[in-house]
Amino acid sequence: MPQACCVEYIILESDNLSSLFPNANISFGGFELDSHHFFALMTTLAVLPTVWLRDLSVLSYISGRYSEIKLF
Repeated sequence: MPQACCVEYIILESDNLSSLFPNANISFGGFELDSHHFFALMTTLAVLPTVWLRDLSVLSYISGRYSEIKLF
């Protein structure tokens, strides 16, 4: 079930970001990525480490430290 949530999140974020930035594209080594596929790849790279962790308390710690830095 967590994998289904990650897939839904990736689709949701790539749709939202591609509608905000429709002209974002990248070509690399003969591959052309339009905005939808580009943002799906970027979201996947951001979400992927969270499914690798066994103990999600590390994310809580990092998030807390980030919020603390951001406030000051």
